[in-house]
Amino acid sequence: MPPDQCIKLNDQFAQGIRESDQFSFVAKPFLALTVFRLAPESLSHLTTPELNALNRAFYARLAARSDIAITHTDLNGVFCVRMAIGAERTEEGDIDKALTLIEEEARVVLSEWGRMRLGIETGVAQRCQCVDVSVLNGYPVEYRGLDTRCE
Repeated sequence: MPPDQCIKLNDQFAQGIRESDQFSFVAKPFLALTVFRLAPESLSHLTTPELNALNRAFYARLAARSDIAITHTDLNGVFCVRMAIGAERTEEGDIDKALTLIEEEARVVLSEWGRMRLGIETGVAQRCQCVDVSVLNGYPVEYRGLDTRCE
């Protein structure tokens, strides 16, 4: 794919991230790379370690999918997700699909995070059949998913 096409598609992806109130850039989008994280405006009170935990869970869900290729990194103690656009057959529709998948996984993680946070605050059991939770300062650090039977 010509470099200008990669840049154009990355601009499209970055615009989708910019327009969402669920994500923020960790670094300015550059050429074919966008580095971002799940950082909902509604959770602006979370500390960096708490946001890192949230983003590890978010990335784990994305990485488990076979229909999107995404990587992660740590920039100065900030866990973040990277989207690099450069595959020769990538088209605008693929960018739209990637944004949809990312938003979908963000909604799931935020829902689980809220349910887990509620469980921590109300003293609900921290381990269920499908949950692997470590707690740091009252926040889940990593988990694979919640078993809805634990409600």
